[in-house]
Amino acid sequence: MVVVEFGYPPDTNRIVLTPQQIVYKLGSELKSSICYYPLQIIAEIAIEETWTRGPFDRLIVSHAKVNGRAALVTKDEFIAEHYSNTIW
Repeated sequence: MVVVEFGYPPDTNRIVLTPQQIVYKLGSELKSSICYYPLQIIAEIAIEETWTRGPFDRLIVSHAKVNGRAALVTKDEFIAEHYSNTIW
């Protein structure tokens, strides 16, 4: 979902990289990788997330939860309020 969200037109012109370039950059600089956890399980958890109506936010946070409450890199303060293991 994060890769898909990278492709959405930004509200501002701050992001100039393609989604693929962002994934590559995060992988090379932060040693991150794409997780292939089954979307069906993540979606089942996301349904229980009631703090936002945003489907991407619900899926992204749920994905971090199923991965052992993994760290989530985000500048989104609303997500940080509802998921304590955020970085940025």
